[in-house]
Amino acid sequence: MGNENQLLRKQPGHLLRRGYQKGLAIISEKLSKEKITHLQLTVLMALNESGPCTQRALSDFIAMEPSNVHPMLRRMQDMELVVIEVSKADKRRSHIVMTAKGNDLLQEVMPLHLESGRELLEDLTEQEQQEFIRLLEKVTCNNAL
Repeated sequence: MGNENQLLRKQPGHLLRRGYQKGLAIISEKLSKEKITHLQLTVLMALNESGPCTQRALSDFIAMEPSNVHPMLRRMQDMELVVIEVSKADKRRSHIVMTAKGNDLLQEVMPLHLESGRELLEDLTEQEQQEFIRLLEKVTCNNAL
């Protein structure tokens, strides 16, 4: 495991996965008492930013397959965090709307989300944190999934 281990630790995909795992562990621990998952938080954040939107637009915005988003939205509707409204013009389309309860929960947990981001990057200087985010955006935002 000598040289292979060193090679693996220099692979971008491996490092991104490890960073994701660390970030997920931090946010999951912080949200454990809030009865919301990090993905549900992502949906609320996206709806807060975009406003009501189609399920397809939401899936694209949060970079998740629509088939994975649909069951999560049903659970969130059961929790009264979102409403799924079927389009009157096209019954095949639905619009996702954040409820007041969803907005209240978002406002309540946002400080935990921000704190988890700070904790994830705490070993970096402010300048390194900005550069890290810039590079991640460059790598992820310019490439379709």
